[in-house]
Amino acid sequence: MWDHSSANVTLHHLPQKAKEFVRIVGEKILDALNHTFDFDGHQHLSTPSIGIALFSHARVGLDELLKQADTAMYKSKVAGRNRMTFYEGGLISS
Repeated sequence: MWDHSSANVTLHHLPQKAKEFVRIVGEKILDALNHTFDFDGHQHLSTPSIGIALFSHARVGLDELLKQADTAMYKSKVAGRNRMTFYEGGLISS
């Protein structure tokens, strides 16, 4: 039984309105995963938690960026799952 799985989605060359664009993509991912799935006759409910870290031209290493996204993801889990949370400059926002 899986109780935790992670996936990373990287979007490049985003326009100025990156947060709104990413929010739309995140909502589509939530909609696609927020269902009950049948695995060999067993029903499994998916409650995705998405953490999002945005970056610009600032020098942020990949490890730090993934750490920020992971922090936001765990905030989504604590808030009840089935949601997305943004990590922005040390602040978390839903």
